[in-house]
Amino acid sequence: YDEITSLGYSAFYGCKSLVEVTLSSKLKVLASNLFGNCQGLKSITIPHGITYLGNNAFSGCNSLLSVIMPESITSTDHSVFENCTSLESMVLSPNLETIAYGMFRNCSSLKEVLIPEGISMISSNVFENCSALTSLDLPESVNRLGSMVFAGCNLSSLYIRGIIDSKWMDSNIFRDMGTQTGLYVNPSEVEKFKAIYK
Repeated sequence: YDEITSLGYSAFYGCKSLVEVTLSSKLKVLASNLFGNCQGLKSITIPHGITYLGNNAFSGCNSLLSVIMPESITSTDHSVFENCTSLESMVLSPNLETIAYGMFRNCSSLKEVLIPEGISMISSNVFENCSALTSLDLPESVNRLGSMVFAGCNLSSLYIRGIIDSKWMDSNIFRDMGTQTGLYVNPSEVEKFKAIYK
């Protein structure tokens, strides 16, 4: 398998009995829908060397428990882990700049996400319906937040350590988020957030 350099779109889509995957170290890209709806997939090691994850690459893998992204990953398309309802923890690549649209949407068991310094944008609907998350800590590098990014979350605490670009400051950031969340921001940001966090 180490000679495999590419896998096509939807190559293993819907393989419901697939439990574990070992990928070739010569792969650079995981194509769109590659393992989509592989409902039995519990374990996957993404090898160092992968630079890109296509849209819905693991969407609907509702037995997948945890994922570590290697440092080689620099970008992803949308909804990569959407509907992974058993996913409990995620370590993101420190070389990502953007967490793409809907990456963890409906990951209802997700309890822990390590967001490294260097990520500048968290796109719309990224944590939508991640109802098991109790705390999120966004590093200082994050300066853009998409709409409904925390929709359906019941966080007890949310730390936003960076300065959010005023062009991205509107109430849709917190739309449909639980109202009990303690929001912790930079002192210079307090009034900006008071104006939109109702």
